[in-house]
Amino acid sequence: MGAVIQGFAVENQQYAGGAWDWLNWFSILTGFSLLPAYALLGSTWLLIKTEGELYQKMSHYSLHLLVWLGYAMTAIQLITPFLTDAIRERWLTLPNFFYMGFVPMLGLMLYTWVYYVICFSDWERWPFAITLALLGTAYFTLITSLWPNIIPPHITTHEAAAPELSIRFALWGGVIIVPIILGYTYWSYHVFRGKVRDTEGYH
Repeated sequence: MGAVIQGFAVENQQYAGGAWDWLNWFSILTGFSLLPAYALLGSTWLLIKTEGELYQKMSHYSLHLLVWLGYAMTAIQLITPFLTDAIRERWLTLPNFFYMGFVPMLGLMLYTWVYYVICFSDWERWPFAITLALLGTAYFTLITSLWPNIIPPHITTHEAAAPELSIRFALWGGVIIVPIILGYTYWSYHVFRGKVRDTEGYH
């Protein structure tokens, strides 16, 4: 992700960089930032599925992970506008500054909300849902920083698109397959809904 934000060296529609161009301090920072993010998703999911001592442990872990995620998201948010001229212009010029600043403010509100819910509420399902929304704001920030480029800094989504025939074929495949995947996923979660208790399972 860090390498994508910084952009790739492209010449004549081909990658012109080296094998290790992706390895730098910012890509390492973003990589480590994903660790508390996905761990927090796991721990808040277990708040829905567990009870008793394990539930208390997950609540404790969730708070610590949330703190580390807050540090990571803040660092990336502050650093990203200064990585490239295009991102800096999009974020720090007027009136873009006011429009783009709405997303970090929404993220801060969600961050405060999930902290409150974990600490002071027994709404077991809300921490996971709010965490999803919080991470959604981070990815939305990434998209708005790079759009319309899909291969930064110069190749747009239109330029990188496959031939129209291939796109049509993929579209019809998605129309058929995606509903099946969504239906199966819903059924799987429906079957295994509720808490996992010590007295349940195979013996």
